[in-house]
Amino acid sequence: MGLTMKLSARLEWAPTWLMIAEERVAAAISARLVGPAALAQEFHASVMAISASAAAVEAQRKQSITGDATPLTKPPKRLLPDGRQRGSNKGARLGQYLVERGAIDSDLAQALGRLFDLRNDSLHPYSDFEEPIPHPTGVDVSPEVAIYNADEAMESLRVAQEVTKALADLEGGRDG
Repeated sequence: MGLTMKLSARLEWAPTWLMIAEERVAAAISARLVGPAALAQEFHASVMAISASAAAVEAQRKQSITGDATPLTKPPKRLLPDGRQRGSNKGARLGQYLVERGAIDSDLAQALGRLFDLRNDSLHPYSDFEEPIPHPTGVDVSPEVAIYNADEAMESLRVAQEVTKALADLEGGRDG
């Protein structure tokens, strides 16, 4: 009887999404260096970097936590720049879950909630006529263009890198 071998493969989605986020962050930074004439390019690249960063976290969560990732306690509300409070989202709940397991600190959990706020607001947008606000370059623009910028893209990538590492570290124990 002959020996039969079977080859299996899978794509690692989290690193793939992180690479996409890194490429889009680089594009956002390049656009920022051009100046106000490239604000649309910076906005587009930043939206994609933020979305890809959130996708990386979701992909790693799915791989690392096979069961329920519901935290024991509700995540704290996040304060928005305009003073309003933001409630829970998938990122905030995952952040609280990871804090409860000692995998990340509360600051990173808050940043994870913000990452998912940004991603959710771009995927399910609501836009109204509002007063222009300053973009980090100093130009007054619509709030969306001011919020989705190279700085936020870089921060979102940092958060995704740290959280995906924390999730991968949990994977050894197959938490959940």
